[in-house]
Amino acid sequence: MKKEKIQSLISTANLLSVISLISLILGIIGGYYVISKYDMMELGITMILFSLAQLIVYYFYQGIVELAEIVADLLSDKEKLDVKYNSKENIIKDKIWICKKCNTEVDEEFEICWNCMSSKDAI
Repeated sequence: MKKEKIQSLISTANLLSVISLISLILGIIGGYYVISKYDMMELGITMILFSLAQLIVYYFYQGIVELAEIVADLLSDKEKLDVKYNSKENIIKDKIWICKKCNTEVDEEFEICWNCMSSKDAI
């Protein structure tokens, strides 16, 4: 579930980044067009400056993408560790026996309980 949400966030941020770059390009072209065609220098420069603000938006969304990718990597690493830990826990449980007299966990290599000194086969 978390992976799907992170991938959705990455896709959305990438899409918004592309939209902000398109807006930047269109703003610069529009500003240049207004300056050259209608000789309205102030309006054209204003359009260009506002479109340059899209660079900030672009880098903001790219930052979100990078953070989301870092979180996805950390979640992936955590899942790998969880699997590794659980498999080690199962291995450890396989290598112990429970003393029938005192219910203590004893390593399989020992034949006598360290707590009550009962043998592995004792009742």
